[in-house]
Amino acid sequence: NQAFSGSPEAVVELGAEDTGATVTLVMLRNNATLSGIVTDGSSAVASASVDIQAARVSGGTGGAPGAALVAKEAKVTGGGTPDWTRVRTWVQTDASGAFSAKLPAGTFSVCTSPPWDRRDLATGCMEVTLTADATTAVRVTLAQKTAKIEGCVLDTAGNPVKASVYCQSNLGSTLAGDSVWAETNDTTGCYSLSVSDG
Repeated sequence: NQAFSGSPEAVVELGAEDTGATVTLVMLRNNATLSGIVTDGSSAVASASVDIQAARVSGGTGGAPGAALVAKEAKVTGGGTPDWTRVRTWVQTDASGAFSAKLPAGTFSVCTSPPWDRRDLATGCMEVTLTADATTAVRVTLAQKTAKIEGCVLDTAGNPVKASVYCQSNLGSTLAGDSVWAETNDTTGCYSLSVSDG
């Protein structure tokens, strides 16, 4: 239902003497709009994936990616303890690089990943705060992968090791940026990862 968002959750603790608990989980009304354009700095990027989320919100504030939504989303009575909700949606850019999504007012992590045929581009993330009854417009420029991380994986005897190497950049303390991985060479144990500067 595009009118509402959220995956509310609650933890309820019942003791031996308890007969039950009443849990009310409330969805959030989509009263704000996020729109944007995704480019590579010179032209539009079609078929890019835009992941928008507030990962964990409790009582109107949250320390995890996505920061805070405005209202308390889940209510627990009769033995309930902390409550929270997750809000997440995914959209894809059209041929002109544009996207749009209806969401509750609040602050979200917005991560944009290039399509598979644009591996020269890195995933980019930002925080965006949406206001009720308004459209917030953003422009996303995906960085070119112009740098490399190279190395070799060896055992204690100096022999090459077959391994998967994973690398992830972070934007600040809460937002995940680009992530890349590679397999080591069977003969040398070496690998090469194309990444953006940073």
